[in-house]
Amino acid sequence: MASKTTLNAKNLEALGAQRLAELLIEVSTGNAAAKRKLRLALAGAQSPREAAREITKRLTSIARARSFITWKNRKALVTDLET
Repeated sequence: MASKTTLNAKNLEALGAQRLAELLIEVSTGNAAAKRKLRLALAGAQSPREAAREITKRLTSIARARSFITWKNRKALVTDLET
């Protein structure tokens, strides 16, 4: 039997929606990728059209960018695109 502090879905569900929401906000502060993922999840919960709109906004933002991707920044971009 797993400990009550083991990170799994059952133990996290026991925290309740409000506490999980607070933790997600705290964890995503300063993490743009996490915020984008949460925003996409919220849009997807509304409708597929809203999720598509969020994806389109992000792809448009990437397309407009004029910065050069160095090997150091490559991993972050790949992770962003995969998300």
